[in-house]
Amino acid sequence: MRHTSGAIYALAQAHESLNAVPRYASAFEKASEPLLTKQYVDDEFSRIIERLLAVKSEENPHVSAILSLRHGSSTIDDAFRGSAWSAYQSFTEYADHFMPVRFAGDAATGRAMRSIGTAMPRAKSRLFQALIEA
Repeated sequence: MRHTSGAIYALAQAHESLNAVPRYASAFEKASEPLLTKQYVDDEFSRIIERLLAVKSEENPHVSAILSLRHGSSTIDDAFRGSAWSAYQSFTEYADHFMPVRFAGDAATGRAMRSIGTAMPRAKSRLFQALIEA
């Protein structure tokens, strides 16, 4: 970090943020536990995606791609494939890495911009809640 008048303040902010990570991780782990044990069949999950994305699942490429990731993604542990956790992970993987974007630059930048905006984090949060409540 450069030697500037704001360096001490920036370091203090970074330190504060790093100290919050264990608290966030612990809270996320506690909130995620029900997703690991709750089982979902594809039809149930498809209906939740339909409501979330306001689409119909019949031959919808978004729903098909998300279900495909749920069954075949190497990032989802086989022990959790049919769980609500796998449903959530397949949606977030699709949204973060595969969902088409409308962006003047490259797709990766567009996806990154979308993920730090408000709509996608809100959609992920709504899905998380819907999977716990259903």
